[in-house]
Amino acid sequence: MYSASLIAPAWSPNGRTIVFTIYQSTNRRILMAVAPDGSGLREFYKTHDDLGRPQWLPDGSAIIVPVREGDLGDRGQLWKVDFPSAQAQRISNDQRDYSTMWFELNREATALAAVETTITGDLWLLPDGDSEQARHLTTEGTLVVYVSTFGKDRILYETREGHIFSGDVDGGNLHQVKMGNAGLRDVAACGDGKHIVYSETSGEAPQLWRVDADGTNAKQLTNEKSATMPNCSPDGHWIIYWNEEEHGFYRVSIDGGSPSKIALTKPSDPYVRFSPDGKWVTYTAESMEHPQSPYTVVIAPANGGQATTTFPMVPGMGMAPPQFAPDGHGLYFNLMRQGASNIWKMDKPNGALKQVTNFPSGLIASYAWSEDGKTLYVARGTRSSDVVVLEAAK
Repeated sequence: MYSASLIAPAWSPNGRTIVFTIYQSTNRRILMAVAPDGSGLREFYKTHDDLGRPQWLPDGSAIIVPVREGDLGDRGQLWKVDFPSAQAQRISNDQRDYSTMWFELNREATALAAVETTITGDLWLLPDGDSEQARHLTTEGTLVVYVSTFGKDRILYETREGHIFSGDVDGGNLHQVKMGNAGLRDVAACGDGKHIVYSETSGEAPQLWRVDADGTNAKQLTNEKSATMPNCSPDGHWIIYWNEEEHGFYRVSIDGGSPSKIALTKPSDPYVRFSPDGKWVTYTAESMEHPQSPYTVVIAPANGGQATTTFPMVPGMGMAPPQFAPDGHGLYFNLMRQGASNIWKMDKPNGALKQVTNFPSGLIASYAWSEDGKTLYVARGTRSSDVVVLEAAK
């Protein structure tokens, strides 16, 4: 009945109802309720924000569930959803980021233990990729989750809170680009510097939109069951995006129109990267070709077709594919090694790796090279976690 991932079932105190969270391919998150014998399955509460593991109050009157709210920069907060009315309200109101899975009520529901995470970060500029010469472009401590060049003379970046900024390639003239609504996600800069594309959830499913470079003239590009993770071609003429329902990549013109599926074999994740000339893409795929890894890095034609190169995923790279070098020769990887993220280069597919940056600590959320390959932009951050105990008001 549902094409979805299921997590975290929870029995009601009287044993008559089980609630659980599902993630649908349309990016809806739903609390479902069902009797133990499987009867009475129904949607109980739904949202486009990420829902975590539900827990019942002892009297069965409500459910406590962590919600990772998009308009709060995807910070997890605690909500109470009344049962069976589904009336929902946020019961925490702080700057913490509560885990969607790791929390527990005591028996009387007078106290709650949860894991909370603090993530801070800034955007850095590295001449020739040299960490020793790195300098801050931002200093507010707000994590940057995406950075890209934007045409020949600008950069574009997005903060965790969904705020978009543009500036000169040297980091000067940084200013916010006002665009989109609360459901804005997955920003991508077009290589010609004329448009910004993004996904936005304002109805039943996320769709692709575009705006001009200054954030004006918003236009919806898709009307699908699910359209996320856009990546704009270097010439700015078309977009590759992820269709979660089909578990595959599609392409659509920058002016909209009918999307078409791209024949890229067995993609494992919704990320794709263009070569500088726009003819090739990298992505990660499921494969049994290499026994040492169930996933491979793939280089294939951008319009679909047989892969030209595959090799095992590099340890520490996560699921995001490597980026092509600005001159098209070689690949760059964001690798976690010895507790720190750094950028590494591979001159030939499946060849030796050479470390480029030398940060001793921290995470790299995003990175981009300037078109001439002389400047590396790196969004770095730090993460810390603690167990906190929240007590009910007396």
